[in-house]
Amino acid sequence: KRKPRKGWYMGYRSRRRVIRRPFGRNRRVLEIFRILPRRAAASAVRVPYVPYVYWYDRQKRQVVQGRRERFDPKKAFLLHGSYVQKIRELVTAERFFYLGVRHGRWANWNLGHILQDKAHYYKGWRRDARIRYYDPEQRLIRDVVPMEYGLREGEYFAFHRTGGLAARGRYVSDCRVGTWLEYYATGSPKRELKYPEVPCGASPLPYISREWRSDRQLLYEYKP
Repeated sequence: KRKPRKGWYMGYRSRRRVIRRPFGRNRRVLEIFRILPRRAAASAVRVPYVPYVYWYDRQKRQVVQGRRERFDPKKAFLLHGSYVQKIRELVTAERFFYLGVRHGRWANWNLGHILQDKAHYYKGWRRDARIRYYDPEQRLIRDVVPMEYGLREGEYFAFHRTGGLAARGRYVSDCRVGTWLEYYATGSPKRELKYPEVPCGASPLPYISREWRSDRQLLYEYKP
């Protein structure tokens, strides 16, 4: 078998970066990760639909998570490949990235090296997520339902046929919680809905807190 080429991950070559920052008293956090060079990032096929990406901000010298539209290729580098975080030589986090989005196994440990949580991703989405499409060729995503142990758990996203965000919210224990937002195909907000903060709580009942026209003019606002 051929050995994988050094510095290459899933078809793209990446570069190693290290960040050291203080943590508490007499401790340092060591972050070892890989970034995509600008030339490779310019020619790479961006992962569609995934709203969040991770990048290395050269000026702030830190790894940043943000909306895709906030990423500036002139000031930052997309993460691509492995990521390891250490405190006093103890591994506290291990992750992988593919063109700036979550990929592979993500795990976190405490200072006693006891596993705190673990999740698996595939090109930005949870590996067990239920993805529905508009077309039989499975090119146009309709929505992404996060699944964990057979229950809806995590962030939910719905999209218009054009690829723009149609709705987003969060599931906890198979129930909608917190604020859910709906959007027009133009990207402007359409409706804001409020759900109980406690999973499947009976009170308060879900209600529409605000609603807008397509020109962003406020139509309705709930005032208790």
